[in-house]
Amino acid sequence: MDDRKENRDVLGQMLTSVRLRSVLCRQRGEALRAVQEKPPQVVFLDLLLPDMNGIAAAQALLSGPCGIG
Repeated sequence: MDDRKENRDVLGQMLTSVRLRSVLCRQRGEALRAVQEKPPQVVFLDLLLPDMNGIAAAQALLSGPCGIG
């Protein structure tokens, strides 16, 4: 999850180049929905998100109903 499109694009291209599937999210709500639909094996988070810092976002992902915690 990253609020900057450029950062999401670079990470997405890096993951695609090694044949990994990725879901790129801009905001917390998008990430929570994506994780509920299909729990990920790895999550990359921006620590300086505008609506929630990365630590709080990680805590929400781990403790939420998405089941990755």
